[in-house]
Amino acid sequence: FKTNIQNWKSVFGHKYKPGELLYNFPKESKLTPVITIVVYYGKEWNGPRSLKEMMQLDGLPAATIEKIQDYHIHLIEVTKLSDKEIDSFHTDIKEVFKVIKSSRDKEKLKVLLKTDNAFTHIPYDAFKMMDDHADLSILKIDEETIDKGGTVNMCVALEEIVKDSRKEGHDKAIRDSIKDMLRRGKSVDEIVDFCAYDRSLVNEVKKSM
Repeated sequence: FKTNIQNWKSVFGHKYKPGELLYNFPKESKLTPVITIVVYYGKEWNGPRSLKEMMQLDGLPAATIEKIQDYHIHLIEVTKLSDKEIDSFHTDIKEVFKVIKSSRDKEKLKVLLKTDNAFTHIPYDAFKMMDDHADLSILKIDEETIDKGGTVNMCVALEEIVKDSRKEGHDKAIRDSIKDMLRRGKSVDEIVDFCAYDRSLVNEVKKSM
């Protein structure tokens, strides 16, 4: 201890007292304030919002409870933010919050992505944050939707999944048509000649029946 005090005195001189040197906190020093914010992405926060709410205070006199130091958390519940509150943010966290808030309503989310141009160039890290906290299964993310700069075009991603859904519906209709003709006794050659369907597709459907 004495050696440490001597070392600190050699650096700081005799300006500070041993206690101040020990904790490296001179009397005139000030603390930098820190604000802790809890961002909650779930449906509804049901936990305590202050230190006192976590304590067992039953049976204590009111005068005693008043003297107990408390600590309140600053809570942001994303799904309960108003549109005006979300628009007050000036970084891509604004788009993240918009998606998370709308994600439980697929139609509302689709309208948001189609009408807000900000979603044509979302940084990939922001997109990953959205994907971690919201159901983005309505989007198709591939090389067509991520540009060289690493941003995601969520509008194109939505269009791609819609196209895929339409194609899947069209393919199913063709397969159902082939099955119907096969059940009515049509041969593979007749179906290929009459409908111009690919022979391998017709054979595949026939094998699956």
